[in-house]
Amino acid sequence: MSSRSSASDATRIERWRIVRSIIDFPGNRKTGSLGRLSRHLTDVTNASFSDLTRALSLELGSDVADKFAKRLHRAFSSSDKKLPAVVYPVVDARFIMTTYWATILAPVAFHNPKMVYLKLMEDYVTEDNSGGRNKSWLLTDVMRVVSIAATNDEEEKSTGVHLREQIQELTTSSIITMDIMTNALEINPAVLQNFRTQMIAKLCENERLALMNGEEDASMHAFHLQLNKIIRERQRNFFTTIILRKAFAAWRMDLSLVVRSKGRKQKEAFAAWVIAVKRIKLSRLFTNLSHVGYCASQERRALRKLIKHMRIMKKIKRCCTSDDEKDICAGMGHLRIWMKKLSVRRAFSKWMSLHQQSIRLDVAQKWHINQVQRRVFRHFNATAMSEIASRRASMIQQKIDFKHINDHMPTSKTSTSGYSDFQHTELRAKKEQIRLYDEARQRQKKLQKAIDTNILQEQQEQRKQRVAALRTQHEEQFQSAWAAKKVETENACAERMKYWISTSDFKNQSQKRQKEVQQNFSLKHASTSNTERENAIASLSVISTSILDAKLAQVGSCFDDLFFRLEKLTSPINSIPFQSALASCGLIMTGSEFEDLFHGITKHDRAISKDASIEPHELQKLRILADKYIGHEGTRWKLYLNTMHQQQQLHNIFTNEKILEKDIGKKHIRLMVSENMQDNEMLKVRKNYFEARRHAHQAMLEHHAATSIQSLYRRFSGRQSRKKQKWILERRKLFRLRAKQAAAASLIQRRYRLSMK
Repeated sequence: MSSRSSASDATRIERWRIVRSIIDFPGNRKTGSLGRLSRHLTDVTNASFSDLTRALSLELGSDVADKFAKRLHRAFSSSDKKLPAVVYPVVDARFIMTTYWATILAPVAFHNPKMVYLKLMEDYVTEDNSGGRNKSWLLTDVMRVVSIAATNDEEEKSTGVHLREQIQELTTSSIITMDIMTNALEINPAVLQNFRTQMIAKLCENERLALMNGEEDASMHAFHLQLNKIIRERQRNFFTTIILRKAFAAWRMDLSLVVRSKGRKQKEAFAAWVIAVKRIKLSRLFTNLSHVGYCASQERRALRKLIKHMRIMKKIKRCCTSDDEKDICAGMGHLRIWMKKLSVRRAFSKWMSLHQQSIRLDVAQKWHINQVQRRVFRHFNATAMSEIASRRASMIQQKIDFKHINDHMPTSKTSTSGYSDFQHTELRAKKEQIRLYDEARQRQKKLQKAIDTNILQEQQEQRKQRVAALRTQHEEQFQSAWAAKKVETENACAERMKYWISTSDFKNQSQKRQKEVQQNFSLKHASTSNTERENAIASLSVISTSILDAKLAQVGSCFDDLFFRLEKLTSPINSIPFQSALASCGLIMTGSEFEDLFHGITKHDRAISKDASIEPHELQKLRILADKYIGHEGTRWKLYLNTMHQQQQLHNIFTNEKILEKDIGKKHIRLMVSENMQDNEMLKVRKNYFEARRHAHQAMLEHHAATSIQSLYRRFSGRQSRKKQKWILERRKLFRLRAKQAAAASLIQRRYRLSMK
């Protein structure tokens, strides 16, 4: 019995060795794997030696089949007899593929043995009657797979036997479902633990080392996390202690300040109380003095009244005791009565005069109205009588002319020829008169048409001038308003930058940029592989573009405004439109300065010529290179190569200050970075301003176009309505003319009939 168990253990170990040898066989990974043998076998569960050899040849190659087919078939066959290869019993190829996948997935079993076990069981899923696949397995297959890594009976018992006993407690069926499998594994977790131990035992040395290395890394990572957590906790406690100390110190300082402020408030309150007491004393003193003065004035007033009363009493006493005084008092009474009556009489006479004047005014108004009416009637009567007299005179003259015509009418048939000659002569004279009248009328029409054309041209020219002046006025108002807004925006940005310079954010960014600038001068960080930067800092066109950008920033403009003024040009940009665009941006340069700058820009990929020009996309490319390598857009400090000295130099475009690389110190770099950061913030504000101004200008133009179109439509509709009204009036005039012509024709006929009687 022991010999049989030892042979079985050797067979199990031999299976793993053969599978490991096939996996490690040279060139095996290029041709295939044991996990895909089922594609070349008709019956996977009953594979003969020939079928297995053919499947190995097709999948892994003939060399693998020749070397391992016989050993593989003998190791996985159900018989241990040593027979020739022809009569070897059949093998279950699924067990070979399961052993292969177990060898591959053995490292994963350390962390997730259940997933590996279910993965190995996928090849043993049973089929239902309808042809579909259910998650159920045979009990023998479950026992076989869970003990695949067992090398002896003890290991097989710790996995397969225990799992079978647990499953038999749950069900008596030979078909095991997923729920039963899961419940059995959860109830007896030792099965998966033993399965994991057996799978790890089948690992090779390299895989074990890799697994141990991974676990060490994971434990080290966990240790670092815990260490960092402890460090952070101690840091938090440390900073909490510091904060508490600072808070206590601040509380003590606040308490001392409160005590001082209370003392100062008490002193101020005492001083205010002293001042209030002094004011109250002074007010009481002044009140007493004023009361004394009031009492004295009242005494004087009472004394004056008493003296006056005594004088009146003396006068009354004298009047009662003296006759002269009585006469005087009586005369004074009569005088008062007479004065009162006189004032009444004067008021009555004044009222009577005003009443008479109002009556006269009413009479004068009525007389004036009557005179106007009479004058109007006289004029109307005179006009009517003169019209009647003129009509009577014309009627008498018509009668005389009619009588004269009747006297000269032909009385016999012999005078017919003379009358016809007279009639033809009169007709020719009338035709000539009509022709002359028509010619004069045509000349008058042409003259009137020429006059109207000249007037229309003058009106159109005046309208063009008025519209141009109005447009210029609107543009000037728009520019002045936005110029004031620009000044306000830049001043606000300057105020914000004054505060921003003193913040820690500005200092941190400044230090980072200083390090970046210092790297450009450092030999340690110097590199010749960045050919684009080397070409850019030595290119005259890129340097000229960067200088132009700084000059635009100096006058308060930017490249966006310049490109907006140049975007209407479809042809290459030459010097004339480029200079006019710069002037419209506010950048005025002398002729030599502009020529040097423009020729430097147009030297990009071409030779300087008299008709030097540049494409807009090339100018945009130069702008990007200058912003990237020479200096950020809108900044005053530029860093480029001085071709004369063959070294880099800093150039302040605003002040034209140049510093060679050998003379550059930390203070220059610090000043450069600080001023460039401020210029960059100002550039952002200007870009936002120019974008807002462009949108506002576009809205203004659209509004002007809309109002112009509306006014044109109103004028057009007015002309159309006037044409309709004119056509109606002309139609009425035509009807009246035809009525007059019909009346004249009937009158001529009536007169002719009267003359023929």
